[in-house]
Amino acid sequence: MKEVGITSVDQLPKTIEEFEALCDKLMEANGGPVLPACKNYIDAQLGDFTPFFHAYETWAGGWYDNNGTLEYAGLREENKEILTKLNEWYNKGYFKKDFAAYDIWAADSQVVSDIVAGKYAIVPGSWWIPNWPLNSNKVEHPEADWVVGPNLSLDGEQPDIMISRYPVNNFIGVGLNCEHPEVIFKLIYWSLQYTLKNSPPEVQNAMTEEEKTEWNSYVYTWVPWRIYSPTCLRQNFEVINEFAKQGKTEISVEEAPRNNEFWGSWASYLNYMENPDDGVAWGTYFSRLAENGGVDNMIKTVESANIIYDEVYVTTPSMISKQGELNKLRDNAYLSIIMGEEPVSYFDTFVEQWKAQGGDDIAEEVNEWYQNK
Repeated sequence: MKEVGITSVDQLPKTIEEFEALCDKLMEANGGPVLPACKNYIDAQLGDFTPFFHAYETWAGGWYDNNGTLEYAGLREENKEILTKLNEWYNKGYFKKDFAAYDIWAADSQVVSDIVAGKYAIVPGSWWIPNWPLNSNKVEHPEADWVVGPNLSLDGEQPDIMISRYPVNNFIGVGLNCEHPEVIFKLIYWSLQYTLKNSPPEVQNAMTEEEKTEWNSYVYTWVPWRIYSPTCLRQNFEVINEFAKQGKTEISVEEAPRNNEFWGSWASYLNYMENPDDGVAWGTYFSRLAENGGVDNMIKTVESANIIYDEVYVTTPSMISKQGELNKLRDNAYLSIIMGEEPVSYFDTFVEQWKAQGGDDIAEEVNEWYQNK
């Protein structure tokens, strides 16, 4: 960034036009791709195109309320604009020509390896990416100075964003003939109490070798019915930063929030204070606790953006039999347009095929559910 004249966060682009101008400069300076990309082009939360879809206030999936009727966001006419722009960037060489051959989640992901190696000055991703893989980059390149850039838009203002209305995707059913269903609740309670009891540093320091082995084996994760506080990231960010203002380096159990992640976050804070040049310590701290870090930016985004909700959190009969193939149809169409294998007008063909191959059936079912839920 400094090589192309960006020396402060205030100079980072806020609009797609400014972002493109920066990428052009980086292309000229580096002579190669400037953005990581992969076949997991949406929702990977690392090296995907989701931030650019948001910039255009379009989304490749999700069911949003349009005057009382649920519509599938992946069919919106407005999506042509972002697909056209991504195709322009593809032709310019912003990302590798064969990007669709790479899986970001593969054990030996080349995309991740390139990020760690420092081949990209810009890495699109979610709040947690400083914790991985940017921490590994900073271990290899301690001079790396990562910052969170603005959420891009067309006009420089915070764009609308889509989030799930009900962010749960796994449910466990208990049969009517289960003799002791109360055991599940006992296990939930045990898991919560185990982590709360054993997380404080003084408890861990006093553990026997057997207890340490048990704790380090993550026995509390063996139970599929676990308690997770959805507000713990925000709570820990606010509480620990308040402790930091007070200059505290030691706190009592009574002062600590009772969520499973607190003591790990507190340990990360203390570790970073003692080892600010350590890449691993930086990654945990910058993702969760730093001002203008990952969680802080997430909080500011949600508080300032107009929220569009993905309203559907159920699975309908047609989803079970057809959603998988429909997702493949969409992905093939989107990637083909981005890579120039099909013109943007092919989007209309995709919409027709999506509806005919089961999309209309799903739309009917989700709307019936939505009107009667």
